Amino acid sequence: MTTREKEKATSRNNNSLWLIAIVLLMTACENVKLHSFHQINGEWSANDTLEYICDFPIQQQGHYNVDIELRTTAFYPWRELWIGMVHMVNDTTATSTDTIRCEIFNEAGRQKGTSTGVLYQTSHPAGTIHIAPGDTTRLKLFHLMDREVTGVTDVGIKVYGRHQSSGN
Repeated sequence: MTTREKEKATSRNNNSLWLIAIVLLMTACENVKLHSFHQINGEWSANDTLEYICDFPIQQQGHYNVDIELRTTAFYPWRELWIGMVHMVNDTTATSTDTIRCEIFNEAGRQKGTSTGVLYQTSHPAGTIHIAPGDTTRLKLFHLMDREVTGVTDVGIKVYGRHQSSGN
């Protein structure tokens, strides 16, 4: 094989790799509907409830995945953070209340998540919620620790990936 033929073969392989990468990126999209953070200034008090309004337009009802995302520093004092999540529809009573265990440090004491300098971001699955066209859906988060929480800089919510409801 000549040098020119080798260059053409390498070019074809590189083009194939780029095509595969593009297809993977396109199929990896999670159909994110809401991705929002609340900044915590100093301490997160036991009385502070963070509210997220899911006011995105939808055409079909369905169940959506929910993740809680935390940004923490190395000064977070515990291994985990327990969070309560209340799901409300159309400003009525709660349709569901869940407790989510968010692991911040692993068993070896290493901080989990991805790092951007001094902050670490972790994502924690929080189940699914049902949303129908015209619904005003609110998610309320509060921590379940027995005192103020330090070392948490931001608390976020991600709602994504509609799953068709039964009976549609």
